[in-house]
Amino acid sequence: MNGTDGAQGIAGIAGTNGTNGVDGIDGIAGHSGVAGANGTNGINGTDGVQGIAGVAGTNGTNGVDGADGVQGIAGVEGPAGPTGPAGPTGATGPTGPTGPPGPAGADGSVGGGFIMATNGTDSFPGKSTAFFGNGLSEDGTAGHFPIASGFMAPFSTTFTTMYCRASGSHTQTLTIIVVDSTNTQVGTGSCVIPVGAHVPASQPATVSITIVAGELYAFRISTSGGNLNSAVTLYVGVK
Repeated sequence: MNGTDGAQGIAGIAGTNGTNGVDGIDGIAGHSGVAGANGTNGINGTDGVQGIAGVAGTNGTNGVDGADGVQGIAGVEGPAGPTGPAGPTGATGPTGPTGPPGPAGADGSVGGGFIMATNGTDSFPGKSTAFFGNGLSEDGTAGHFPIASGFMAPFSTTFTTMYCRASGSHTQTLTIIVVDSTNTQVGTGSCVIPVGAHVPASQPATVSITIVAGELYAFRISTSGGNLNSAVTLYVGVK
């Protein structure tokens, strides 16, 4: 039978380290080798076939409208454009109230009319012409001029219409003109009463008769047969 181990002895004291040796000298570096030449680029490969387009996706839902922005500052007004064509005339408005009377204007040219007539009692038989007016009649042949049956013009004017009428029956056409103091017709136009015409027959005619203020004039009647009836009363008027 082994006997029991004896107790461990005490450790000896550690010895001191020896001195390091001197480093050796480095060797000389070798020369760098020459760089090799670049290799050539390889050939590009061919493009691959384009793939089939995918199915379009569905449209997304519209977004909510954004809030209105703040109104910007008004820009400078541009020049006026060209005037467009006039529009159609509007309907006539109602008549306005009558204004106050205006001042009286200057006197215009005077117009008027003269109405002369025989009294039906003078002797006409045997006369082819006669002056008449103011209820009288006088011989109308050359060298005579009426005094009682003539008239003096109170103003200068031109008449454009003459009317005549007979109150009794007559068998001839009667023609009436205006003459001056030399028994010469004034202006143009005449008034003709057909055979047998009487009241209310009237024959207006367009004329142009210019008279001068202060001059003497008369109405002269003539007949187609040379014999004026004594029973016919004649009327004539110009305007």
